[in-house]
Amino acid sequence: MKLITSVFRETGLLPQFLQHYSQLGVNHFIVGILEKTCSIEVIRSLCRDFPCTIVSSAIDFNGNKDTAFRHWLCKQFISPEEWWVIADLDEFHEYPEPLPALVETLDADGYLFLGSTFLDRITSDGSCPNLRPDYPLWEQFPAAADLTRLWMEAPCSKIMLIRGHGTMLGGHHRPKKPHGPIFKGGKVHHFKWFGDIEGQIRERREIRQRHQESLGKCDRFLALWETYKRFPVAGEYGFHFPVKPINWPEPRV
Repeated sequence: MKLITSVFRETGLLPQFLQHYSQLGVNHFIVGILEKTCSIEVIRSLCRDFPCTIVSSAIDFNGNKDTAFRHWLCKQFISPEEWWVIADLDEFHEYPEPLPALVETLDADGYLFLGSTFLDRITSDGSCPNLRPDYPLWEQFPAAADLTRLWMEAPCSKIMLIRGHGTMLGGHHRPKKPHGPIFKGGKVHHFKWFGDIEGQIRERREIRQRHQESLGKCDRFLALWETYKRFPVAGEYGFHFPVKPINWPEPRV
């Protein structure tokens, strides 16, 4: 099973990302590098213990261009009948059954996509600490909240598996129409909320403004963050609950 992702600036998640998907059955990672935002030498070092093909691009980052880059990678490395995993670096999938059996089921029932929704992972007190790459993610972020939908009013659906050369809208939230049937199952654990999150959202807002894209979700987040300076805890302006993914791998030391 192959996986296609791209790296934009933040690389701290990459070792646990590669280990997680290796455990799930991925045996070939196609890692797209946006060379204006991160060092290809750093990526090569982080990928050295995994079966990775690294492809660099000089494009400026935005959601649509990143999606187009992945479509290009798909056509270079994926056959028309082949199932493959699509995931951002901060998206850790949990499947309803082992990948080989899941793909057989999807094929037998005529599906072309597997989709699910975000489970935004946060700390137990709603704080936003720096990431510890050497420490298990599920212990750093043991709670979950519906932040993407409630705070940013942003799409929280995600495509996880694709058969062949199906094309996605920006952010692989859903396929372009017309498209084949989508099976809904599993979870997408979303590890985005750490470090200087306000700075990250402001940077994303600047990118979206430069490309004349909607600013609404960034502005909503920044307004709430200015007020609260942390994420919701139970009984406040949102909710969270403890979760622990199935068969979560320990990080390599």
